[in-house]
Amino acid sequence: MRVKDMTLEELEEQDRQLHSHEIEESLLYQQKIEIYKAMHHKVRQLVVRKQEDRSYLDSITERLVFNLVHYGTFLKMADQKVEQVAVPSLEKALSYDPYNPIAAYRLGFLYYRSGNFINSVKYFQKAITSERFNKNKKMALTDRQKLNAQLYLTNSALHIAKTSQENLAKFPADQVVQLPGYEFSSLFDSISANDAYLSSHAFYKETELGKTTCSKRHCEKLAMDNPRDTIVLYFGDVETSLNFNGKATTLSKRLSDVLRLLLTSSSVSTPANTNDVKECFGDLHFDEEVQWPSYRQAVSRVRQALKSCGVPDVIKTAVNQQDYYFNGSIPYIVFYRVDDETE
Repeated sequence: MRVKDMTLEELEEQDRQLHSHEIEESLLYQQKIEIYKAMHHKVRQLVVRKQEDRSYLDSITERLVFNLVHYGTFLKMADQKVEQVAVPSLEKALSYDPYNPIAAYRLGFLYYRSGNFINSVKYFQKAITSERFNKNKKMALTDRQKLNAQLYLTNSALHIAKTSQENLAKFPADQVVQLPGYEFSSLFDSISANDAYLSSHAFYKETELGKTTCSKRHCEKLAMDNPRDTIVLYFGDVETSLNFNGKATTLSKRLSDVLRLLLTSSSVSTPANTNDVKECFGDLHFDEEVQWPSYRQAVSRVRQALKSCGVPDVIKTAVNQQDYYFNGSIPYIVFYRVDDETE
């Protein structure tokens, strides 16, 4: 049966059952998004007819937007660029939630990276403005992103002005009227300085000593030639690589998130439980808790990935046999893009 032909009850049940089956990650996210789109359409009609409560529609909208923002990139096919799937997914998220700062911010970043400065101005301005109206803390900008949004917005506008200046210079001098007191701003000189700053602070570098920022080039260099006996977890545009002593493997979105949490936020005294890893299981129904068998299976796969790279047994089981932690026996480095961070 097609998703759009299912009843609301059937769609809700399909949503609950999806994560319990062995499904390829990109297909899982696609199915979740299609289910939420169908549910949103049906419930919105019921709300208009006053046959359903508005809060139910808000809940479905939140689920749909969450998946579009966080997993749109993972719908990528082998021959597609990230922008070909990320941009439509983020634009669709804004159609459901117009004041979503993260969706607008990431669109601004993607357009900036592609050189489309008119659109990057539009979306960075929208991200900044949306912060005042956004009610969903999960979609709020971090302090670093608020700073970057202003820098990207400034640079986008300067790039547009610089292009206009260059086009103006092509006209014959006798056709250009010099405005009184007008001169091309020295702010143009700051384009390269701002770009250099954004580039050198593009990624977070998290170790047992804390969190700093670094460039993408630095991340890729360490991912390819990582320090001896050090776990390097690198969150790229689409996939995450796990590197150790020259051996590497790729991890799914869920497994990479689980491993990052265990490395950076767990210890023998504070093991991670099912509630701690809930954000790693984004395909769950919002009112569901992570089931321990699902958590156990994810940890088992994380351990297998670590073992395949020659990493010693560093993920341990807590005394209660249901929580897990990183024992801290070897150093680690986790790289992830500043522009992908959420509160």
